[in-house]
Amino acid sequence: DEFGKTGITNYHEGAGINYLFLTGSDSPVYTYNSCSSQIYVPFEENYKQFFNANSKGGIVQLTVGGPGGKIDVNEDEYLTLDGDAHGWVACKNTGDPYNYSRDLYQLAY
Repeated sequence: DEFGKTGITNYHEGAGINYLFLTGSDSPVYTYNSCSSQIYVPFEENYKQFFNANSKGGIVQLTVGGPGGKIDVNEDEYLTLDGDAHGWVACKNTGDPYNYSRDLYQLAY
């Protein structure tokens, strides 16, 4: 089953930018800060890459440029962006720079 994959990993796509893809079990540890409503991963020694999903129809990415959108977890334990849990989609063949989306579903909102 193509959609039986439960992990979300990130692959380098540009300078300080990683796109997110549905994968098996190779997910990194993402840190959720409930006070600032941000998700991030460590990047290099002194930096963080922030979860960034600014608007519907956009590719979800990790970027050193800062967070985009308010991320929370609702009472049903769904990830929400600016209060909405219903905009998440998984797409193939998005034209990402390294063509990972030919084989993997890419996370978008």
